[in-house]
Amino acid sequence: NFSLNIGLKSIDIVKLYGYIIFFFPKPFLNILIDIDEKIAMERKDDIPHLNYLSIRRNIYIEVAKSLNFYIIDGSKKKEIILQEMKGLLNVVLKSK
Repeated sequence: NFSLNIGLKSIDIVKLYGYIIFFFPKPFLNILIDIDEKIAMERKDDIPHLNYLSIRRNIYIEVAKSLNFYIIDGSKKKEIILQEMKGLLNVVLKSK
């Protein structure tokens, strides 16, 4: 979010991520929980406006795809999202 606030584009965010993981351990699993902006607005009360979310969502998805993140549909119930995350974790851990 900070990178968007200072005007970085998705390509810049991907580069920044590369620099950051150079200095820190590389994560073995990256997940983006994606949710439609309208649903997010209904669930939270601290979002300034719908366009704020639209801009961020598009960039988050672009960055996540560039970095091969797993993308989970956040419009599902919490329990289902948790099951999907556990399933991904099991698959990744078994492949290590």
